[in-house]
Amino acid sequence: MSNGPGQLNTALSARNAVSFIGSNLDDIGAPMPDPDSEDPSLHDHFAAEDRLRDLIRDEPLSAWRFILEANSRPYSEKRRSMLAAGPLEDLLSIHGDQIISMVEYEAKNNLRFKELLRGVWQQGMTSSIWIRVQQAQQ
Repeated sequence: MSNGPGQLNTALSARNAVSFIGSNLDDIGAPMPDPDSEDPSLHDHFAAEDRLRDLIRDEPLSAWRFILEANSRPYSEKRRSMLAAGPLEDLLSIHGDQIISMVEYEAKNNLRFKELLRGVWQQGMTSSIWIRVQQAQQ
């Protein structure tokens, strides 16, 4: 994780988010469990997914820190691609104007993040944000 221009100190909030999501952080990008299953641990999985969606929608800087934390873990390429095509792509689609300079900075200074960013597609991003994402992917 790099600290760059425009980054606010959201570590405490992100830490709280990661703590809330807890051990279910490893479920991000894992196959979706059967929602009809009677397994009580599924409640935790779905609660973690809901909390992540809430972070992306309501607390973009905490979601950003969460993505950086998840990206620093030794996940398989498949899981990392799910992180890119899910939370990171959603964050850029919803809050691109707010986070694009942090994304550009991180991609420039963190090869692992740049590799993650290469898994993002335009989806709901504006054209101007998408152009900047494509430049940061290079």
